[in-house]
Amino acid sequence: MRAEDVLEQLRTRLPGTVIRTSDCLGPCARKDVVVVQPSAPMRRAGARPVWLAWMGDERSIDELIAWVSAGGPGRSEMPTGLTLHAFRPDKRPASRRRSA
Repeated sequence: MRAEDVLEQLRTRLPGTVIRTSDCLGPCARKDVVVVQPSAPMRRAGARPVWLAWMGDERSIDELIAWVSAGGPGRSEMPTGLTLHAFRPDKRPASRRRSA
């Protein structure tokens, strides 16, 4: 699925949800990266953003939309299919990483 199609689906099926785009969030090799931010109350309660990679297929997008519609991080359990896409990004900026 093209990135433009994914973005259109998210905007259409998640009205009222803030959706921001970026050319690259850092881990570009994982392509089609999405970061789901918890709501402010859930963040204060300890929920953290969830990073998902390889989100270019329709099934993953459907699961993402269902999860966000149910409340997302901290409010609703992540669908099993999305757990396969979850990862933790490297916290160091690319300019500070050392080569082996």
